[in-house]
Amino acid sequence: MSPQTYGISSRLIDVIIPAPWWHALTYECGIIPEFGARVVVPVGNTVRIGIAIGESKRDLPSYVKRIRRVINIIDEHNLIDEDLFKLAEWSGRESFCGTGSALRGILPVQFFQGAELHERGFEFWGGLENKFTHENFYNPLDGARFDFYIEQLEKNKRCLILFPRHEEAAKFFQALPNNLRLSALLWRDDIWNKWQDVYYGTSRIVIAAPGGIFAPFKPEIIIIDGEADYSCYTLPADPKLSARDLAMKRAEILGAEFITGGRLPSSKIFFNSSPDEILKTEREKIILADINYSTVENIFGIDEDIALTKSLLKHTLECIANDQNVFWILNRHGLASEIFCQECGEILTCKKCGCVLRAEAGGEKLRCPVCGAREILPDHCENCGSKLFSGRRAGLDSWFEAAKKYFPNVKLYENKKLNLKKSALILGTSAILNLCENLKPGLIAWLNIDSELSRPDYRTRFDVFNNLWSSYWRGRNKNSDRKVLIQARSKGIKFAEILLSGFKRFWQDELSTRKDLDLPPYTSSFKIKCPVRFKDRIIKKLESENFFVMDSGEDDDPIWINTDRIDELREILRPLFEIKYIMNAPEIEIFRE
Repeated sequence: MSPQTYGISSRLIDVIIPAPWWHALTYECGIIPEFGARVVVPVGNTVRIGIAIGESKRDLPSYVKRIRRVINIIDEHNLIDEDLFKLAEWSGRESFCGTGSALRGILPVQFFQGAELHERGFEFWGGLENKFTHENFYNPLDGARFDFYIEQLEKNKRCLILFPRHEEAAKFFQALPNNLRLSALLWRDDIWNKWQDVYYGTSRIVIAAPGGIFAPFKPEIIIIDGEADYSCYTLPADPKLSARDLAMKRAEILGAEFITGGRLPSSKIFFNSSPDEILKTEREKIILADINYSTVENIFGIDEDIALTKSLLKHTLECIANDQNVFWILNRHGLASEIFCQECGEILTCKKCGCVLRAEAGGEKLRCPVCGAREILPDHCENCGSKLFSGRRAGLDSWFEAAKKYFPNVKLYENKKLNLKKSALILGTSAILNLCENLKPGLIAWLNIDSELSRPDYRTRFDVFNNLWSSYWRGRNKNSDRKVLIQARSKGIKFAEILLSGFKRFWQDELSTRKDLDLPPYTSSFKIKCPVRFKDRIIKKLESENFFVMDSGEDDDPIWINTDRIDELREILRPLFEIKYIMNAPEIEIFRE
């Protein structure tokens, strides 16, 4: 496109840049572009594409010495749907990332590279006069939920339906009747072309993973399945909010029907509406095995025994004999999760981030589970000089070695490629649950539920329950004979018994505890990683405004704040998100459920 030329006269306009600062930038321009039009502007020593939002009425900061000019106006008209712009403004406030960063997440990267677009030439019909409604549909059987969602699609309305993972979205797409599939688009790969297809109205139905929430049309029905799943809990890029909250807000803006569903509800949905529990687990298909009564296997170099209960060995053998696959699950990679000196007890930690290293590759190599740094096992302890190292908290590699002594066909699931010619015992982390639909396991065994419950995170109990619930229900049909075996000591067995009572019992107990401790969803928890040079100043400012700040005292550690005074906190932090300070802005993560 040719550059816009200007006369001598000029006016001031505000432009939102897809960047971390929260405020717009002001420029001179010969004309006032239409709200939402893209413009090319100078920013520092670079040139950026931003969004014009109208004539400036701001009082410019005192440090502004001159006003720079718009270089080019790309669009004659606004190409951003009004509901998406409102969603960007709302999510920028809610996630503390600003409208600019929210727009960068909402719109495809090509939009801010100047890719050519033209006006639709039509208005989406209907929907906007509807009143927002919210309905819940929680059923642990995937097929039952799919049937219900298909009923909604048959209403001949524009529909956006979201799933926690693309694999589940693709499975639903394939399950559609032919007449609906012709009207539907599966949102993945070549996103720019898919984005344009939806923008120009070629598809009535969009089926997507959580990122598809920003599809550029005006859905009359928005459905989100598995809204309690970790993949929906927060988007990987700004705006870092729950996909469910974004979907609900968009439905409110559009006046659309909103439906939340899944195998079990999130804390927020249960807290607000307590959905009905349709099905519960069957007692005879849950096996609780006391890990204190086990066959013990010793792995060289691991200062911990591998505990194989009689129930685990018996039911694994039965399933494989019946030509059924078996999953063993432990959320620990490598040989051991911790390596220490046998003489002085010194634990080996990452030189980059200080996290405890875990052993891999037969114990010869170490890897940091946080930053990914890899190291070679040292030939001696830097603290005492001893050459004797050992491992604690046996990982999957150790369990794999133990399992091979009992079963002939054992696999370690480390990626998405797993070719099976006959039934097998497969070891992996909870990611292995993604294979339930294809491999149809007859038994899913959790090797040490007590270790799963030991993580110092307020969401730990929910994550464990969600994994156990998924182990029982994921990919299951009404006639399935799949069993779930849980190896645990007394604490874990008591928790596993909640699985038999269902999600209502779990959430009633869990929310009671969270209320007593003032944890989400009763309050919001903010994790703020501050630049060292500003950390003390930020803490003093927060404490002067009567915020209770939790700080470990270490320069590199984040501070934590639990509060409902969201607007006050935002105003305290706002100056740190001005363009002049942006290289030192804090990183903010918010936990709301």
